[in-house]
Amino acid sequence: MRNVKKAKQESFQKRIVALDFTDCQWGTGPVFDWYKELSQHGLSRSINRLEVRLDKSSLVPHRFVVLYMMDNAVHRVDRRPQERSIDVLKNNAVPTKDEFEQGLDEGDVADIQKTTECEIELFLDGKVDLEVVLSACFSISKDGRANEYTFLEHNCFFFSWTILTVTSRYYLPYDRLESNTLVDRIKPRLPELTSFIVDEAANLLINIVVNTVIIFREKAGKAVLRGMSFTARILGRLPAGVLEFILRRMFEARLHLGLRNQLTKKVGEILTEKAVEITQGALQHHNVPQLLARRLWLNEIDNFIRSALQMEITGVLWSAIFDALCVGFGEVKTEDLIEAVKKRKSKIFQGSRPVQFFAVWNAALNGGLRSAREKTREKETNIRQEREKEISSALEDDDDNPDERLKRLAKSDEDARRDLNKAMFDLAWDAAGKGAKVEAQKLVEETKDTIGAKHQGERAKMWKIVWDVWDDTFHETQKRVRTMSIETLEKVMDKILTIGSDIVLKELSDVKAESHSLNARLLNRPEKERMNNKTIQELMQDTMRRNTFSSAILENINGTMSRIWVQVHKNLQNRVEQALENVMETI
Repeated sequence: MRNVKKAKQESFQKRIVALDFTDCQWGTGPVFDWYKELSQHGLSRSINRLEVRLDKSSLVPHRFVVLYMMDNAVHRVDRRPQERSIDVLKNNAVPTKDEFEQGLDEGDVADIQKTTECEIELFLDGKVDLEVVLSACFSISKDGRANEYTFLEHNCFFFSWTILTVTSRYYLPYDRLESNTLVDRIKPRLPELTSFIVDEAANLLINIVVNTVIIFREKAGKAVLRGMSFTARILGRLPAGVLEFILRRMFEARLHLGLRNQLTKKVGEILTEKAVEITQGALQHHNVPQLLARRLWLNEIDNFIRSALQMEITGVLWSAIFDALCVGFGEVKTEDLIEAVKKRKSKIFQGSRPVQFFAVWNAALNGGLRSAREKTREKETNIRQEREKEISSALEDDDDNPDERLKRLAKSDEDARRDLNKAMFDLAWDAAGKGAKVEAQKLVEETKDTIGAKHQGERAKMWKIVWDVWDDTFHETQKRVRTMSIETLEKVMDKILTIGSDIVLKELSDVKAESHSLNARLLNRPEKERMNNKTIQELMQDTMRRNTFSSAILENINGTMSRIWVQVHKNLQNRVEQALENVMETI
């Protein structure tokens, strides 16, 4: 009886399993029945090492996969055409003969090692189940193109390297990103980003201030000059080009006298704070781990990382800019300015009229910035909420092509970004104009008694002209500076997105990070070395380029492998969810 049992055990241990999934659903059919029986016979389903080997003994080289299990069993996985007909050489699609040879003996293994080359060996240390390999084979068999053998595309090379790439991708998941490690990578780049933002913001503000003053003079006319001081009247009569030159030099002088340092300090503080918020938000709010989990190739993830970062940035960028500007320009309450005017405190200007005049514009600037900040904060909260709903809906929509759906989502974000920034600019500008006017009028009313009786009449007429043309001036300035403002914001956002996506890719490509790398051994390189998805995929692409006839074929193979991974991920995820449901039912 014992001998019969041993014979059955040996018979089960050594056999050829046809990887035929015809009319089978995931997890069902003869192949999966055999897989489930492995543990019943005391055989390991955990893979220790995986090799892609190359047999050059015939005219057409043949590649196959060898699996070394944790119980020292050795298996072989092959793809061949079912029949060697003329159709194969014509690159016509023919039925495949995909097989799993279970339980190679010592002689088989020795022969393989003697007669074939190992292109690459991955050390998986029992952390990958045989189910992953079978899932790759199942998904290949269900793919509309890869399910048949073609000499130039879906051949043994494609089959072997798809199994290896899927296995390494499973072993090294992209969704192990940690916000803390990403923030640590961001910090050294913040000075570069801060300097860039301050330069762009300062240049834009100079243009806005200059345009506003020039347009104000055009709208108000010479009548407004009668309420000004002698010096102000002279400046007001200067040609537009000369006045613009003086205003620019004044603003630039203010930058050199400490404003730039103040802005840089505040922008740096806000970037440090927002870097954490944006990174955590991108990973959590926008389902980035789920999006990353569905990607096979590293070069596919850039759009989705940019998309998630983009919507997080859009959800904080405008209010962050106004936070920086409010403090950078010395956030001052109108009440404090009123008190300063009454006491005629000014380090630059003398006389009640100049002090009041420039205090009004300081009040307007601060009031406008504060109003814009509050309005954009309110809008950005709505943007974040709407965005989360969009991505959740896209992920829950269980269609047959999540790859294309997610690409459309990223493209939609890119198309909508400029329109969204235009809308945010208009919203902020409108709020700034109204807020500035309220604070300016408040200061004028509270400080009118500081003006000498001799000038009060003309001064009142001057401010009436200012209030009458205020709205038109802001509207006209808005039209002039809108495009340059949007372009500046686009440049800032692109800079942030480029740095952000670069940091994510570097983290995923860091062979020093244990969670993102494994040990491997390559052809003619006997020593083990650390490899990650990036280096494995680069090796894969280089090998494919040398073994395919055209870039079009290579692109097709890459696309097919991406589809295979999507299905593998989906099947394995469903299995995990089903297992959890079964556990819950027993509780």
